Amino acid sequence: MRRYTAGITVLLLAVAGAIPAMADAKGTLVITSDTTLTEDHDGDVVVDADGVTLDCGGHAISGYDSDEGFGVLLRDVTAVTVKNCNVFGDVVGILIEDSHDNTIKNNVAIGGDDSAYRIDSGTGNTLMGNLARDSGSHGFELAYSSHNTLLGNTSVNNDDKSPNGAGFAINDFSHSNVLRSNQATENDSGLLLTTYVSDNDVIGNAFSGNVTGVVINSFSTGNTLIKNQVTSNTWLGLHAYFFAPDNLLVGNTICDNGEPGDINLYYGQDSQPIIKNNTEICGIASGG
Repeated sequence: MRRYTAGITVLLLAVAGAIPAMADAKGTLVITSDTTLTEDHDGDVVVDADGVTLDCGGHAISGYDSDEGFGVLLRDVTAVTVKNCNVFGDVVGILIEDSHDNTIKNNVAIGGDDSAYRIDSGTGNTLMGNLARDSGSHGFELAYSSHNTLLGNTSVNNDDKSPNGAGFAINDFSHSNVLRSNQATENDSGLLLTTYVSDNDVIGNAFSGNVTGVVINSFSTGNTLIKNQVTSNTWLGLHAYFFAPDNLLVGNTICDNGEPGDINLYYGQDSQPIIKNNTEICGIASGG
C-alpha cells in the first residue's frame, strides 16, 4: 500500500461548526469541523475529524508546493463529505486512505504525477459527480479497497506520465466495488481491471474515445460488465489477457473500435470472458 505523509505543522485550523475559512496563508489547512472556503487555498488540506463537511464553494486547493504531494487528504476518518472543490496536487488530487463511508462529490481534480482521485484501503466510500483531468496516471483509482461506489463521474486525458493510465482503474486486490454511469474518454484505457481484482460490478458506463476501452488483466475474475458503451476507441474495444475467463459481459455495446478489433482475447480461450446478450459486438480476435 502506498503511503502519503501529511505535514505536522498546522497553519490554518477550522475549530467551529460551519464557519468560513479564509485561506490567507500558505501551507496545510487542517479541517476539524464543518468548513466552507471563502477563497482559494494555496496549500494542501487534511481532513482530521469524523463526520465533517468541507465545502469549497468552487474555490481552488493547490497542493503543488506542498511536501506531501496531495491536494486533499482523508486518512482514518469516516462520514466526511468533500464537495465543490477544484483540486491540484503534485502527486494525488484527492486521497482517501484507510477511511470509510465518506462522500466525495462535485469536485474537479486536475494534474499530478499519480491519480486524480485515489482510494487506498477504503470501504463504503462514494464518489459522485466528480471530474478528473490531465493526471499523470489514472483518473480514479481503487487500491486494496472494497464496497465503494463510483457514480456519474467523468475522467478525461489521464495518462500523461504512465503508459497504462486509465480513466478508471481497479487495482491491487480490490473487490466488490460498483462503477455506474461514469464516462471515460481520451485515456490510455477507459477501464482497467488489474491482476487479482474480483467481483466488481461495472454498469451503464461509457468508455469511448480512449486508446483501449476496457482492459481485463490476468487472474481478474468474477467481474460483471453490464450495459456499458465501449465504442470509438482508437485501438481496441476490450482486451482480455490470459487466465481471465470468469468475467461476465451482459448487454454491452462493443463496436466501432480500431484495429485489431472490438474484442481481443490474448492467447485465446484462456482469456474468454462469458459473453451473453450483448447489444452489439462487431469483431472478436485472438492473439498476442
